[in-house]
Amino acid sequence: MAIAISPALIMAMVGSLVFFLLGIFYQGNHENRIRIILGLFVFAAVLIGRISIEEGKERASLFAVALAIAMFLAIQRFAGGNPLLSCGLVALVWWCSHQLVWDCTLIDESEDAS
Repeated sequence: MAIAISPALIMAMVGSLVFFLLGIFYQGNHENRIRIILGLFVFAAVLIGRISIEEGKERASLFAVALAIAMFLAIQRFAGGNPLLSCGLVALVWWCSHQLVWDCTLIDESEDAS
């Protein structure tokens, strides 16, 4: 049960941080679009963190690079502004998701996976 609930709680925690930062710093016309894009980014970042635990960092890095580029382009398209801030936001979300997934995931080696 903890294996299923843990990613959802991590998504809620990182999502709360992202939406808090969005509420403070973003004052534009596309707030709903940015909110949806960032919410889906948090969802994907947590799940890619799970992929890196279960299947290795090499496989997860393929997804991570593509997602980071798409996320950067989406933020630049709708929010504009400084590209360095966009990269910083993507890096912050990625780092928080990665650290929380690796620290909060229980891997029980004693149970048979089949």
